[in-house]
Amino acid sequence: MLVVKTYNIRRDVEYKIVNSDKWRYNAQCVQFGPGCNWSIHISYLCKVEKWEMRRYTSPYRASKLRWGQDHHRLDSKVIAQHISTMVKADPTISIRVLQGSVEKHFGYKASYSKVWLAKQRVIASIYEDWEELYNMLPCWFFAMQMYLPGKDLFVVVIC
Repeated sequence: MLVVKTYNIRRDVEYKIVNSDKWRYNAQCVQFGPGCNWSIHISYLCKVEKWEMRRYTSPYRASKLRWGQDHHRLDSKVIAQHISTMVKADPTISIRVLQGSVEKHFGYKASYSKVWLAKQRVIASIYEDWEELYNMLPCWFFAMQMYLPGKDLFVVVIC
């Protein structure tokens, strides 16, 4: 589904999801009818455990959006996929730099909050959940005491 989103955002296509469940995904142009018959039908093949495009009706003939306007399908998941390599290389990269990269790649100016959320998504995928890791600290200290008996472990507790 992420591939469909990314492809259509870059092509400047507005579409609506007609039917979506764990076995199929059907989308069509928001102006579907005599003026534009763009649609896509994708099905999940259980035997090979892959998604397959079953039908693609093209070309897209509806009126295009204004260039630079925010695309409603350009969400934090799509942005996270695009910026993941940049954030992995430099987790301190600024949101403004990431916004510029998103605009250059997709042709749409994403809001600061969308890009910030996408960056948080990438950081969470890299470093996992901070709270979960913090809650595991007592277990780690206990394990260290078990494997290093007789050693004084100096632990700084930050409150």
